Amino acid sequence: MIYLAYTLILLGFTSFSFAKERTEEIFEILEGKTKTGISHKCGNQLISELRNSNLSEKDKIRLNKLAARPERTYSYFPENSHFRIHYDTQGFHAVSSADTNSNQISDYVEQVHQVFEEVYSYEIDFSGYEKPPTDLGIGGGNEFDVYIEEFSGNVYGITTNDPNASQISFITIDNNFLDTYATKGLNGLKVTAAHEFFHAIQFGIVGATVLDYESPFAEESAVWAEDQVYDEINDYYNYLNLFFENPGSSLLAKNSYVFGASVWCHFLAERFGNDLIKKIWLQTTSITRTYQAAENILKNDYNSSFKDAYSEFVGWTYFTGNRSILGKYFSEAQNYPETAFNKKFDWTGITKETQIDSLLKPISYNIFQVKRNPNSKLFYSLIEPDNAGKLSSVAVGFSLGEESNKILDLANELKTISFSETEVAFAIIGTSFTNEITYIFNLKNELSSEDKISVLHNSLLD
Repeated sequence: MIYLAYTLILLGFTSFSFAKERTEEIFEILEGKTKTGISHKCGNQLISELRNSNLSEKDKIRLNKLAARPERTYSYFPENSHFRIHYDTQGFHAVSSADTNSNQISDYVEQVHQVFEEVYSYEIDFSGYEKPPTDLGIGGGNEFDVYIEEFSGNVYGITTNDPNASQISFITIDNNFLDTYATKGLNGLKVTAAHEFFHAIQFGIVGATVLDYESPFAEESAVWAEDQVYDEINDYYNYLNLFFENPGSSLLAKNSYVFGASVWCHFLAERFGNDLIKKIWLQTTSITRTYQAAENILKNDYNSSFKDAYSEFVGWTYFTGNRSILGKYFSEAQNYPETAFNKKFDWTGITKETQIDSLLKPISYNIFQVKRNPNSKLFYSLIEPDNAGKLSSVAVGFSLGEESNKILDLANELKTISFSETEVAFAIIGTSFTNEITYIFNLKNELSSEDKISVLHNSLLD
C-alpha cells in the first residue's frame, strides 16, 4: 500500500514536471529565447495551450505580456487602406531599410500592406466573410492592425484578441520570413497573412472564448484558407506528415497534428463546396460546437451527415501519393504523403485469423493493411459494444488497376468481403464527438483451393 501511494505520488510529480517543462518550452518559443529548428505554423495554438494550462501567477503575467499589443515607432496606412502596419526601423524588431522607390517607407512594409490587401480582397470581398470589427482607434485608427516583429523563425505569426473585447483582434507577423521557415520570404508572408487574417475573421464571428476551445478547427480551416488565397504556394504540404503518419489521432487534438489535418477542410470544400466552411463558422456558438454545426448543415443542406462525410473523407486519405487517381478524391493528392498504418498483416500464402481489441479517440480512425493471395476469401466482423452506432468502416484498395472504396456493413458475425486485389486496407472510424469508442475487429483470411494447391506445389518443389 505504501509502495502504491509512493508510485502515485511519483507519477503525479512526473506529470507536473512534464507540464511545467512544456509550459516553459512554449514561453521560450513565443518570447524568441530559443530556436525551434522548425517554425511553428501559428502561435495561436501555443497561446491556446498556455491558456488551458495551470499557470503560476508569474507565468500569467508573462502570458499577458505576450498577448499585449507590441509597441512600435512607426505605422503605415495609405489612403483608403484596410490595414495599419506597425513597424520599427531600428532595434531587434527592425524591418529591412531597403527603399527602392525612395519614399521613406521600407519596401518590406509596403509589401506587407499589399499582401494583406490581397488577402482582404479574397477572404472578404470574394469569399463573402464579414470583415473583423474595428478596434475604435486602439491601434491609432479604424484600420486593422498588423505588427511586425522578429520571431527568430519560431512562429510565422499570431492573431491575438483585445483583452477587453473578445471579437476585436490584431495580428503580429515576422519581420522578414527568413531564418528556419519552410516557406521563406514573400511566399512565407503571403501564407501567413492569409492564415492569420482568417483567424481575425473567426474572432469576429465567435469571439475569443469560443475560438479557444474551437482551436483545432480554427487551425485546420486557417491552413486551408492559405491554399484558397495562394493556391500555388502549398506551404501546407510541409505539415501533412503530421496527419498521414499518425492515424488514430483526433481531429480535436490541440497540438501540431491539426496543421496537417487541414486536409479535412480540403475534403469538405472539394466535396461540398467552399461555402460549407463559412456556414460552419456562422453556426458555431458557445453551445453549438463546430462539429455539431457541421452535422446540422450536412444533414439539412447536403442530404448527408457528419458520420457519412467523415467516413468518406477517411476513404479519400488512402488515395494519395502513388495511390492517387487523376481527377478523383483530393485534387492535389499526388503531392500528399501516403498514409501510415496502425498495423500491417502479410497473409500471402497462409490462412490466418486475428482479433484486434482497440479504442478510438473522438473523431478519429485506425487503418490496417492486409496483403494476401488474390483468390483468397477475406472475412471480417466488427463489434461495437454500447456505442450507439458511432462506428463505421471502409475497405479500400485496387482491383485490376481500378480503385475499390467500399463502405462495410457492420455486424457481429463474420461477413465475407470480395476483393480481388492482393492488398487491401480496412479503416475503423469513430465519429463520436466526445467519447472514446472501444471495438473488437476480427479478420480472417482463408486460402482458396487453387491457392492451397499452389502453396503445396511450391513446397514440394522446395
